[in-house]
Amino acid sequence: DLDNCPQAKPAAEANRQDPQLVAALATLALRDNDLDKARAALARAPDEIADAASLLLIEAQLASRAPADEAGKQLDAIEGRAASLPPDQAGRVFSALASVRLGLGQPDAAERLWKRALEKNPEDPRLRWTLFELARERGDLAAMKSFSAEIANASGPTSPQARVAKAGTLIQGVREAQKKKLARDQTVLELSADDQLAIDEARNLLIEAENDRPGWAQVQQLFADVAGLRGDLPAAIDS
Repeated sequence: DLDNCPQAKPAAEANRQDPQLVAALATLALRDNDLDKARAALARAPDEIADAASLLLIEAQLASRAPADEAGKQLDAIEGRAASLPPDQAGRVFSALASVRLGLGQPDAAERLWKRALEKNPEDPRLRWTLFELARERGDLAAMKSFSAEIANASGPTSPQARVAKAGTLIQGVREAQKKKLARDQTVLELSADDQLAIDEARNLLIEAENDRPGWAQVQQLFADVAGLRGDLPAAIDS
């Protein structure tokens, strides 16, 4: 109680000028699931630090727990305030907002925000990989090809990331071919010679990636996809 402890006021006021300390107080409140206390901690922050990246990240967490319509408005406002931050900080906030949007079932908005983060931080390989993974989850072959090429250019064509991205793109291409067969009411979905070649190439790329980066879960997931396309259910389960 600052009124009963006046000597503490200068220290408390100094602390309010430090966005990291304000963020720490709000984070502790969030861990206790006390949303009102977290909002109060942010509300007490002076205007000059209100748009600090650490505080905007807390606001994004709070927005994610609001009703959908209200959350959208709050996230839009946070995005606007983050735009003037230094590139690395703006990228962090955009990336966090993208994760929230994806959690709200808004993949288009998530993709747009991750692209904004990449524009701010074009050397960050994690952002390209995140965008590739989002495209893979959405089954967007064109986007997968684009981001796969960017990953290869940025990290080198023989890097594990480039090999896995190319393997994933090849696998998605085979899936697209299978979908076209279904659309023509084909009851037997046999792999064409081109499909077999694509799957073989994808598997070889995954083997090379696994040698360079053993234990990477993404490699095993794609091995399972290869086995599934070949109709080898035990191998898919094993991967």
